[in-house]
Amino acid sequence: MSFDALVVGGGISGLSTAHFLLRHLRAGQPGGGASPAVKVVEASGRSGGSVGTERVDGFLFEQGPNGVLDNAPDTLELISSLGLDGKLLPASPRSSDRYLMREGELRPLPRNLRAFLLSGTLSLRGRLGLLLEPFRSRGRAAADESIAEFGRRRLGQEAVDALLDPMVTGIYAGDVEALSMKSCFPRMAALEEEHGSLVRGMARRGKKKSSGEGKTSPFSATLHSFEEGLGTLSGALAEELGENIEYGLGAESIRACAEGWRVTFSDGREETARALVLAVPACRAASLFAGPQSDLGRDLATISYSSVAVVCLGYRAEDVDSELDGYGFLAPASEGLETLGMIWTSSIFPGHAPEGHVSVRALAGGTRFPEVVGKPDEELIEMIERETGAAIGLKGKPVAQRVYRYEQAIPQYEVGHQALLEGIEARLRAFPGLFLTGNSYRGVSVNDCLTEGKRTAGEVSRYLEKTASAHSSSQPPPPPDTA
Repeated sequence: MSFDALVVGGGISGLSTAHFLLRHLRAGQPGGGASPAVKVVEASGRSGGSVGTERVDGFLFEQGPNGVLDNAPDTLELISSLGLDGKLLPASPRSSDRYLMREGELRPLPRNLRAFLLSGTLSLRGRLGLLLEPFRSRGRAAADESIAEFGRRRLGQEAVDALLDPMVTGIYAGDVEALSMKSCFPRMAALEEEHGSLVRGMARRGKKKSSGEGKTSPFSATLHSFEEGLGTLSGALAEELGENIEYGLGAESIRACAEGWRVTFSDGREETARALVLAVPACRAASLFAGPQSDLGRDLATISYSSVAVVCLGYRAEDVDSELDGYGFLAPASEGLETLGMIWTSSIFPGHAPEGHVSVRALAGGTRFPEVVGKPDEELIEMIERETGAAIGLKGKPVAQRVYRYEQAIPQYEVGHQALLEGIEARLRAFPGLFLTGNSYRGVSVNDCLTEGKRTAGEVSRYLEKTASAHSSSQPPPPPDTA
């Protein structure tokens, strides 16, 4: 069968791309026209990818991301269009505090510059580095540098170790010395480019927000989930797509053809589409290319990933000798822990644990300790309790547990990532009708994936509209340039 568009990958990126694409195509359709032929194929038996929620003995355990920030218009629009507004669950005010693990103890992470200067998080010399930040010269606008290089230049080494390193750990499970500042934290890099200083830039941005300017949503940036977990979002997208999704069907190879693109699947079946969207990790997409597309595949294969184990644990409240007031904690590399950090799930979303119980979610491994992902469940749980139990006052054993392993968990936007993307985009121009989307390219959060899905859907829709006349007259567009 031939489709208007075929989306390979049924994670949150593929689902949202198909959702927005169908909206585009149906909006541009005259009344009574045939339904647009859009199909999503997913190799596993479920949709959502790492976005998914499992109920275990009364606990709600998140397999991957645990929420979305409500400052992204595309996310808010999608939630509303799916009729999920009434199921949104904001994070409890109890979870506003965050902590760092320092020398085996949890220390509150100050919320602003003044609090940093008055706290003991940094030494006197480290605090002086923050005070001097507005007076440092700005870097070269065109230069791509690591997050650590940027931090040393603007804030000092101590701030890199105590602040930037754990922040990178919490988001990317990566190496602060290897990841690109412009690619991982483009807004922060833009503050220096636009204002010459992070402190001045944040102060001016704060003034704009307080005066009502520059708001991207009607809400402040508050974490939200749903009453039944974040899997509600991916589940609603999959339900809306219905029979447009086929599970247990992995793509083996792709090639250009007269109809557009031909995909060969794991069961030997072949299907064609005028537009093909690869909504799978870059490392997976790279394995599909051969022949004329080999160079594109080699570029995609250079995007590396961190490996992460997500360990969800439920305890009786009486077995945790701590109120767990806060969001959780992160562990800098200097702590030498295989546990990267912990989220106190039941403090953020109290309804996600049964009455009289608490739940936590630890992340382990990352680029520091990739071998951790291969440990058996009990060994992982013992490691996390040994490394973090004293800090949270753990006295008993879990009454519920789940471990989720990801060999390719989070893409690593290393120095040179922007130049790599430009090269990939240039190669894609030689293959009309082929599109890439997902968290491998321009952002790793759920919000980023939804924004990227909407952007990709717009590009696919415009391509299909442009080639519609040739398709309807049985004159396919020119084949891709294979030179």
